[in-house]
Order: sequence, then structure tokens, then C-alpha cells
Amino acid sequence: MPKVDVPPPNLALQLLRIVRRKTQEELGELTGKPSQIVEIENGRRSLSRAELDKLARLMEAPAGAVPVAVGLAEAAMPSADRATHPWEATPEDRLIAERAALETGATVRQVFLAEGRAMRYAADRAEAERLWAVLAPQKPERRRLMARAKAFRTWGMIERLCIESVREAPRDPEAARSLAELAVDVARRLPSLPGFSDRLEGFAQAHLGNALRVGNDLVGADQAFALVASLWSEPALGEPCPLDASLVPDHEASLWMARRRFPEALGLLDRAMALAAEDLIRGRILLKRAGVLEQAGDSGDAVATLREALRIGAKNPDPRFHFGGLFNLAVNLLHLERPIEAEPLVGEVRALAIEQRNDLDLLRVQWLSGRLAAALGHRQEALVAIDEAARRFAERGLGYDAALAALDLSALLLEEGKAGEAARRVAEVRPEFQVRNIHREELASLVLFLRAVEAEAATVTLARAAAEAWRLFGASAPPKVAAGVE
Repeated sequence: MPKVDVPPPNLALQLLRIVRRKTQEELGELTGKPSQIVEIENGRRSLSRAELDKLARLMEAPAGAVPVAVGLAEAAMPSADRATHPWEATPEDRLIAERAALETGATVRQVFLAEGRAMRYAADRAEAERLWAVLAPQKPERRRLMARAKAFRTWGMIERLCIESVREAPRDPEAARSLAELAVDVARRLPSLPGFSDRLEGFAQAHLGNALRVGNDLVGADQAFALVASLWSEPALGEPCPLDASLVPDHEASLWMARRRFPEALGLLDRAMALAAEDLIRGRILLKRAGVLEQAGDSGDAVATLREALRIGAKNPDPRFHFGGLFNLAVNLLHLERPIEAEPLVGEVRALAIEQRNDLDLLRVQWLSGRLAAALGHRQEALVAIDEAARRFAERGLGYDAALAALDLSALLLEEGKAGEAARRVAEVRPEFQVRNIHREELASLVLFLRAVEAEAATVTLARAAAEAWRLFGASAPPKVAAGVE
């Protein structure tokens, strides 16, 4: 006769019967169907949980005995025969929890389950970190080949690749895209499990959309987020999910921000805030919200939002968070012509840039220092600082930053009566304006200034209006001057 595997509920019944000192015949007499007990315990008849509970009551089993018996039965099954979900409690977790529940109740059971998941998530992430150390030194094509091995097909590896994609985005959009594409590829090789494989692919696609946006491929980003809509499902209240669910609407908000659809971006950031599990995440979302408000021309609300972000994220260990928040707060205060409030902040961001040994941040602080000096009336100091910043931005290939600094510089030069020098410096970055295809109606002040430069009729007022227009409309991606936000 072929062997029949006994399902956990059926085996649990046998365990309960033995503990309650009942024979199969005696239990059968209690049910009125003696032959069914033999069939159930041999695995030839299915047994639902409701039926198991009813049989347990007939044997007068104590409260809590059924889940313990089921846990023992599941733990006794060979692991290869158990369909386990990487984010759900294992039979061993449940058995420990149910034993505790017999003595301390359901609340403690949930604590045990949560602790078991947390320890397993930590172990999964530690393993992903180890595997990333193997992948990191490899070229992208070699990474793709290596990541096809079974060991790399884990949720932790996908999350780790997405984290690295976000880190690379401000420095190297192409590297960010490659990492996010690898995360998508790994997700598609996972076993199909409800609420797991599709959700992970949607999470990875959101990061791919983010990387494409940073690389100015807004069409590709739209396509990625269309896939996100069909794959991603937000975790229900209490549903196990170690992923930072707020990142999905957060990344999509950046796309709407790039398209200058500010109400949609703010709505998505509201959604992200509702999904944020801790203050560190809320602080990050508020930084981005402030960026949206600044681009929308509302520096007043941006200042209030940045201060709230820095308050909430005061314990954030990432110095980039504090650098970005303080830098953008100083920038917005200067927009509002409040240089006295901005002055101490510039000193703080300079100290953070020096501490992190980040040359690009130091260069941006130099540009900011020049703007502060100009606002305080120290014109010569401002000219030197902004002039050097503009040149060094250009040397690094940072066209947006170079153009912005050149416009700031032109206003100062015009104040000094040096119209010819102002025209020459603007001409040096003129290709940046053309590359970005900014000749649109809302950029009238910038276009007017460029024409005035060509006609040697530019004024300080025009220069300042042009600089403001470039800040608001000159880039399809958020300004990289706002370091630390993206």
C-alpha cells in the first residue's frame, strides 16, 4: 500500500488523543463515527482546524492545547515537506510562542512571534550583506551572472541591492539603474508566494523607476511605476513585511516632482508618511517634502518643514541627513532674504562636509558661502567664492550647478559695473541652457536675460530673476545643489 503523509492537523489530533489517554475507539465513540478517527490519523481523510478544535473539546483538552499540538506536528515534519514563507513565523517559532501562550496569554504569544521574525530578518540581512561583499567588486555583467545562483535569490539580497541603488543615485545614475535592474532580475527568480514575490518585484521596480528618473529618463521611469502599480501591494495592518513600504510612494513622489506636478508629489509623500514606521523615516520624507515646496516656490513652508524634519530626525546617525537638512534650510532662508538666520547654518554644514571628507559637499558649501556673503553685503568676498565655485563645478561636469553659480556671479558682476565680464561668464555655461531645452513660457525671465546679455543690455534685476527661474525650472531632476535630499 502506498505511504500516505499525515498532515499536521491529523498528527496533532493523534498527539492530543494520546495526551488525553484516549484510544481511537474511545474517541470514535465520542464522535459517533469510530472509523473516521482511524482514517484521520492515517492521513486518509482531511481534518480542518475547526474539526480539530471540536474533537479537542470532546476530549476536554485544556485551553491552548490545540495550537501547541499543531506546532509540535508541524515541527516534526521534514523541512523539505514544509512550504515556508520567508516573512512568516516558522513552525519552531510558533511552537515556542504557543508554549509561552499557555502560561502567559495571547499578548506574549505575539511578542514571541515578533521577536522570532526580527531575529530571522536580522539574520537574512546579515547574509545579504555578506553576499553583497562578494558582488560589490564585480563589474555589472559579472554581477548579473553571479546573482543567478540560488544563494542570491533572497528578499534580503533584493533589499540590499535597492539600498545600494539609492546610495549611488546622486553620484552615478547609471550605476543606480544597473543595481535596481539586478534587484528586479533577482525578484523574478523567487518562488511564487502570495504577498511576497510580486511585492518584492514591485519594490525593486520602484527603485528602478527612481534610478531612471535620476538619470533623466522620465519615460522609462513612468513605465517602471506602471509595473509597480500592478505588482506592489501595501502591507495590511499587522501583516509581516520587513520592507520599508514608505519608499514606494516616496520614489514615485520624486517622479511627479521632476514633472513639476507638485500636488501629486505632496499627496504621495503624505501616503509615504502614513506608512513610515519610525522617526528616522519620517525625517527623510519631510526633507523631500521641503524640496517639493521649494521647487513650488514656497520657501516659507519649506523652512518650517525642514525644521520639523531636523527635529524629528535629530537622532539619525547618517550625517548626510543632517547635511542635507541644514544646507537646504540655509538655501531657503536666503531665498527669503533672511541671511542672519542662515549664517550659523553655513558654518554647521561646512563642519559636516569637512568631517565627512566630501569634496563635492565642500564645493557646494563654498557656493552657499558666496551667496551668504552677497546677502550680507560682502560683495568682494562673494565674487571670489562664487567665481571659484562656478569654475570648479564646470571642471567636474556639473552643468546645472555651474550654470546656477554663473547666474549668481553675473548679478554680482553687473552690480560692479562689469557687464562684459558678466556676459562672458554666462556665455561659458550657455550650452547648459540649450541642452536642457528650457525655452518655455515659464522661463521667460531667463530667456530675456540671455538675450539681454547678447545685446549687452543685461541688468542686475534681470540676472537675479534669471537665477531664480533656473533654480525653479532649469532641471528635469531635483537640483543637485540640494545635497543629501535625494
